[in-house]
Amino acid sequence: MVRKYSDYMDSISQDELLEGLLGYGLFSERLPPIFTSAPFFRYCKKQLKSYEPLYKWTDYISFRVMRNVNYPRVMGIPNPFSYRDLCIILYNNWSKLRGYFHEKTDGQKYVVSRIHIRKELYSKCIFKMNYNNWYYEGNPELDFLVHETGVSRYLVKADISTCFPGIYTHTIPWALVGKKTAKQSCRQNNPNNPRI
Repeated sequence: MVRKYSDYMDSISQDELLEGLLGYGLFSERLPPIFTSAPFFRYCKKQLKSYEPLYKWTDYISFRVMRNVNYPRVMGIPNPFSYRDLCIILYNNWSKLRGYFHEKTDGQKYVVSRIHIRKELYSKCIFKMNYNNWYYEGNPELDFLVHETGVSRYLVKADISTCFPGIYTHTIPWALVGKKTAKQSCRQNNPNNPRI
């Protein structure tokens, strides 16, 4: 029983989305539990009615951790207040986004990516870098290994450790409403920011 993207989205309420992303999605799950954004989520939730967006471009916050090969790896998190703005935009438009997921993915035969938000059993976190639920999603590596002739010669492995700092968040509204409309809307909401 393979589940579709829209099935996962429909199981998440608007409030669960905000708490899952803002309270449990700011830091990597590989960091010790002392690094948590749950208090930041509670602060933001209290401010939700009087919330004012940052309307400012910000860089992500980076830090270095030493790997076991004695070589540092640069890790990072988004600016918490910019991340809050993004999460609140998703929160405010969640029903539209779910409709969009239905429209674009209901007819798909395959789940293209296993890295997407979903409810987790016994957790408020809605995103993990690795999911191991083969019952619902199969084993994609086997699909890559098994070729129609019965044997595949190659399997590509890639290190995507620097993928997320390179994601340009404006591509989200560009994909939903188009680049021109998104730029016009952003300028109208913030006339003091000519960089867009």
